[in-house]
Formats: sequence, C-alpha cells, structure tokens
Amino acid sequence: MPIAEELRRTNFIHFAGPGISGRIFPETDPVHAYFLEPNPEVKNIAHTWVRTVKLICGVKRLNEVSAIFGDTARTKGISPEEREQKKKEIGDRCIEAFAQRHRITISDMATSNNDYGITLSNTRKNQFGEPEIDTMTKFEVAELMTDSIRYGRTVRDYLQNPHSGVLRGLSNVLPAVVNEPLGITKFEDLLLLMFSPKWGEQTRFEARQILGLSDLAAEVLLYKRKYEGLKDKISDILDHHGVFNPSEHGPLKDPYNFLTLHNPETFYVEGVKPLQPGEKYEPQPNLLFNSLRVRTAVDEHGEYLLQLNDEPKGIVQTMLKMIRRNTLDPAEIRDNYRMAATFVNRADIERFLTGIKEASKKAGKPIVIDELEFENTLEGDKYEAVTNGKSEIYAGSSKKYQVMRRKLYFADRPDLFWELSCYTLEAFVNYNVADNTGILEYLVRRLIEHNPENVDAGVFEYLVPQDIYGIDAAEYLRSLVHGIRTSVREKAFVHNEHMTRRLRLMSEGEIAQAVNQISEQIQPHSSTIIPDYQKWPDIIIAIGKNTMTASQALARRFKAEMLFYPGNGHTIADFLQKNAQALAGRRVLFLDDVGINANTVRTMSTYLQEIGNPPSNIAFLALEQDSTASAMNPYYGSLFTKGEYIFFPSQLHEYIEHTQSVFGICYRYREGQLEVLLQEEDKEGVIKIKLPGGTWKGGPLQDTTLGDESTLETLRRETDEELGSTMRRRLSERLDQRFPVSQNILLDPDGPDVTSNTLHLLAYFINGHDLEIDDWQAPENSNVESLKWVAVDEAIDKVFRKGYRNLLRTAKEILSPSTS
Repeated sequence: MPIAEELRRTNFIHFAGPGISGRIFPETDPVHAYFLEPNPEVKNIAHTWVRTVKLICGVKRLNEVSAIFGDTARTKGISPEEREQKKKEIGDRCIEAFAQRHRITISDMATSNNDYGITLSNTRKNQFGEPEIDTMTKFEVAELMTDSIRYGRTVRDYLQNPHSGVLRGLSNVLPAVVNEPLGITKFEDLLLLMFSPKWGEQTRFEARQILGLSDLAAEVLLYKRKYEGLKDKISDILDHHGVFNPSEHGPLKDPYNFLTLHNPETFYVEGVKPLQPGEKYEPQPNLLFNSLRVRTAVDEHGEYLLQLNDEPKGIVQTMLKMIRRNTLDPAEIRDNYRMAATFVNRADIERFLTGIKEASKKAGKPIVIDELEFENTLEGDKYEAVTNGKSEIYAGSSKKYQVMRRKLYFADRPDLFWELSCYTLEAFVNYNVADNTGILEYLVRRLIEHNPENVDAGVFEYLVPQDIYGIDAAEYLRSLVHGIRTSVREKAFVHNEHMTRRLRLMSEGEIAQAVNQISEQIQPHSSTIIPDYQKWPDIIIAIGKNTMTASQALARRFKAEMLFYPGNGHTIADFLQKNAQALAGRRVLFLDDVGINANTVRTMSTYLQEIGNPPSNIAFLALEQDSTASAMNPYYGSLFTKGEYIFFPSQLHEYIEHTQSVFGICYRYREGQLEVLLQEEDKEGVIKIKLPGGTWKGGPLQDTTLGDESTLETLRRETDEELGSTMRRRLSERLDQRFPVSQNILLDPDGPDVTSNTLHLLAYFINGHDLEIDDWQAPENSNVESLKWVAVDEAIDKVFRKGYRNLLRTAKEILSPSTS
C-alpha cells in the first residue's frame, strides 16, 4: 500500500479515505477490514476505536448501535422518554470521550471513570515540551465540539463552493453533499447516523468524515488559543519601538506602483520597473501593472518601504495541511501564524530583520530569529522548505518558489513561533501569477495531485474518494490550471489610469462573431431573401496572420478562394503582380484585422481598379470609429474607440524570442567614470573576454531538463556555473529595478533578417558599487580565469563578440554619469 495512504489510515482511522479495495470502511461492516490487517498498529487502533464506540453507546456489540433508536427500538417497546434519556447519556459520554481525547479536564461534570483509550499524547506541547492540558466547563467543551463539527462541515464548502471554493471549477461535476449530515450539529447524532441502516453509503460516509474532520478542527482550535494576542504584541514592538515611524501608522496614502515584464510562455517575471508618479506606460500583453500598499520603516540609515501583511492560516486550511502531512498535531504546520513582507529594495530585508531584533530589545521583549529555520531562494537557490536545518519532505511548493523564510519567537516562549516570509518585488509577483508557482495554481495542485510514493500528497482523493463520488479530479486538473493561467494573463488587459490606452483582446469567440456580422453585411441570411451572388466575393485576401482563421471561415461561406498577404517586408506591388492572373476580373474582398488608416487595403484596392477589376470590397474585424478607415464605408465585425488598442490571440506570444542569450552588465562609478565587470575565460587555450551570463534554455524547443526557465533564472544559473554560488547571490541581490535592454544580432551576417537567423540578446543591469570581488574563486569546471573592473570604452574594445559590444554601447548611453 502507498506510504501516504498507510499513514493516513493509521492517523485518521475513524473516518474514510483510500484503503483496501479503495476505502477503509466497507459499508456492511465499518471495522471488519481492520481485523484482517497485517499491520498491528492499524489493528490495535481499530480495536481501540471499536471499544470506544461501544463505551459511548453503552452496548456490547457494534451491531447493537443501530437498534438504540428508530424502528428497532419502537418494536422493542422502548418509549420516547427512554430513548431521549438514552440519547442524553450517550451525549454526556461523547463529551467525556471528546475531552479525554483532546486532554481537557471538565471542571463541573461528574465523570463516569471510563477510560476510552483514545487520548492524544503527542500534540499541543508547551514550552517545556510537555503535552498541554486544558481545563473547561462542560458547556465550553460542548461549544468546542459544536465549533469543531461546524469546521468539519466547512471543509467541503471550502473545496467546491461554486462561487468561492478553491475547486469551484469542478462544482458542476462533483456530486452534492447529502443535506442531512450538514444539518446535524451534535456529535452523538453523527455517531449514530454512521450506523444507521436506513441511509446510503454516501450519507454514512459524510457523517464519519465530519466527525473525523472535527477531530482535526478541535486540535487546531485548542492550539490556536495560544496565539491569541500575539499579533498585538508584535505590532506594538514594530509600531512603537523602532521599526515603523511611531507617528504614522498604517500604509502610506499613495501606493507604490511598478511594472513587471513577463515571459509570455510561463508568465515568470523577467524585469521589474518602478512607475513614477504621473508616469504613463504603453500596455502590452506581457506587461503587468502592480500596486503595493507600503509602509515607511526607519533606521539609522534612513527610510525604506515595505508592505507587511498579517496572514494567520485559517482553520480549514490548517486542517487540510494536517491531512496532507499525516499529522494530528497543528504545531507541525510551520506557518500557522505567518507574516509576509514585500520589500521595494532587496537590500532592505536585512535592515528589517535587524530592526525587529533591536526594537524588541528596547521593548523588553526580545525576539529571536532562529538561524536553523532559515531559507533563502530569492537569488536562485532551490526551495526545500528547510526545517531545523534540514530539507523538509513535505515541501509542497515548487522548487522555484522565491522567498526568504525565517522562524521567529519571543525569547521566553520558543514554543510560540511564527514565520516571516520576505519577498522582493520579483518574488512577490511570481508568487501571485507565475505558472506552476503562483498561489492559485499551487492550491489547486496541492489538493488534487497525488504521488503514491510521497508522504506529502494531495488530499482530494482522500476527502472525496472516487468509489463513492465517481469523480477523478486529476482528469480535470488540466482544465482548472488552464482557467487559472488564462485569468492571470487577462490581468494585462485590465485598464488602469497609468495606461496610455486601453488594451482590448479580441478573443476567438469575438472573431467568430465578427465573421458572422461581416457575412450578414455581405449577404443577409434569411428564409425570405434569395442570395445575390453578385455580392459574393470570388477571392478573399487575408491581410496579416490575425485574419487567417476569419478569412478561411468567410471563404467557406461564400465558396471563395483565399490568398494570404503577410505584410512585414513583402511589398504590395510584388504581391499583386505575382497574383495578377488569379485576380484578373474577379470580385475581391480584402479582410484586414484593424481598421484605422487603411493604407494597405486602400493601396491594393486602387491598384486592382487601375487594372480593370471590379470595385473591391473591404472588411475589418475591428474598425475604429470616426477613423479614415470608417469613411471608406467598409464591412466590419466590431467597433472600437481611439483610446483602445486591439490585440488578437495570435499576438499574445509575439513577445518572446526562442533563441536568446542573457547577460548581466554589472557597473559602478569610479572618479566619475563608468566601469563594468568583465570575465576572462580560457576556452581550449583561447582567452576570451565576455559579460557574465550565457544561453537561455527556457523555450519549448530548448533544453527540456530546464523546462520553463525564465531569463532571470538563466542569468542566475549561468553566473552560478561560471562564477559560483556566492558571486551568483551577490550579483542577484544587486539587480537594478529596470527592464533589460536587448540587441538582435544576425547569426549569419550575409543571411536573411529573419527570426531563424537572429540571436536575441538580453542584458540586465546590476549595481556593483559595493560588490566585493577580491575574494572570488572560480568554481570547479568553470572556464573563467578572472574578474576585472574595466572602463566602459575599454570594455567595448575588449569583448570578443559584436553582441557584447552593442549591449555595452547601449549600457553606456543609459548609465553614463551625464545621463544616469
């Protein structure tokens, strides 16, 4: 049996999940399968569970439980009063058993001295490592049971609520839960429903499941009590003792706005650029506008900006993570209480951590930042969810997850810890939108994906077993992820006041509607109108690739031929002369994508009239109102205004080049002179001088082992291979907040100027004013012999490739002291 299922069957034996023949509990005999188990631990827990149920219900055999109430009880002559008294006794024993299990002493209830044998002994430990014991009244225990059951019922809604559920995309194929268990609020009623022969297997399953989930909820609710007031203590230190300005609480009035450049294939961030007040930007499909509500922090060096979010993990989210990690102890969930800080500048993270320690000392409540609970993947290291200095087997996030994680606690309460996650602007946006790493996609994958060999597996199969519900969510995972990625990319088309114009994507559906409208304008479709074939085009000329699909659809409707004019370097005269024979005397319809000035179609139409063709018709998929094109009285599919810019699906991936090299231009100023960092390499005895960096391997046709590598990841990987991990981190920490510069170089100078003969070079700026290179040592297997600071003009002469020289000339224009 797979490890994950085996452990879950041990820990969560009292409610259903994958097991022998698909599930733990056969409906005919809820525990019989356990007694056939070879695993003695499972068998012992099953015996204990059976004994507990018999004690609670006051029976000698499990099959007697169903006879306590209902028709069997009535046929035995048990009066309603006797049944009610019996139920009250069961309810009291449920409270007693529940309290024993969760180590609660009931202060005002006479106990039966029953030892139910189900006490959890390894959860909720205090600061001395001892299991905590809570004291409550009977009423408080009953309230805790009610709250626990409520959270147990909420789990399914969290997953599949059609409006807000994490898996709401599955709501139309998931069978609904049974109403009866959802309406039950008493522990004893759910317990008895488990054994009712009147209800079907789904109802009994869901009753058991709610009880099992309530067990988790109770531990979480009890554990989280220790965190009450923690936020106020931390906020008091940060606000009043030296981190934030004590006279200005909360975020600044104006947000911090910035743009991120994205790889259209994977949507990983490939550049960050601040947006200055009043600055506008030209929108494009791989450019996102971002806004942070930042606060001003202060230290001896001055002010700096960050966004600080308080993010306690919700009860249900904690329960799901406990199931995934096969534990009943919420203390094993390291981010039960989490703070997330996003920094405008990478260097300010250390300032913030230092500020926390100093401010807490001033407040007389010193905070410890645990050095073992440390992980930093902001500069390209792989994420491993390090715990106590070791890689965590439960690491659920992508290895590409960028974060600096620190564990903090008050010196006098090491058991009361919280997690601080620190993000750069790049990491913050990747966390929200990047494929495979973004939080929405992560949540869906962690619920559904299941690796039988890994303890850390998805929970959906466990909570919604296929043999009861008939749903294999993994089959729907692709469509759910596709929906998330589509919605993420749509963010680029959400208008904001900083855009120079409004982007509008003309979807495939809108293109189809445009075809219908143009078709109706050419020939209205009606049962009472005879087609006028003189209006039908003989030939449709598709102008540009955005019209290909629409032109083919129109050609089929009117039995017309189709020609394609690609534009982009192809002259109109050459195209028309080449097709002169095919066009002679024919009725032509020109279909262009966007109608504004209409220069291309006007020129073509005029040429055909001059050679004696019938007047041509013109159509646009999208026509700008009150434009030169609209004055031509064309056919059109849709209208747009002057403030809009139309994009087509085929354009969404035009912003990526599949042959790239990525470099870092590390610069500094010495005595007013611009210097750049160059590396000297020995390639088979030939000394070459170049910029740090190398070949990008992230495209779909590239190195499959690197897959979705972004250009920033390329720069980090190449500098790691060439210069070592220490220098890679130093360079990455100092990346400028500006978009990369680019140059296109022909691979064959005598060849055509086309993509297949073009090397697309990118370069990122790195501020090296305080970069230490004297202690640098080349890593093993590196060809780099030395690192040197060189004046920019000298560097342009020294580097051995034309592409490097062009990049450095561009850098000189941007970075020279007179222009920087």
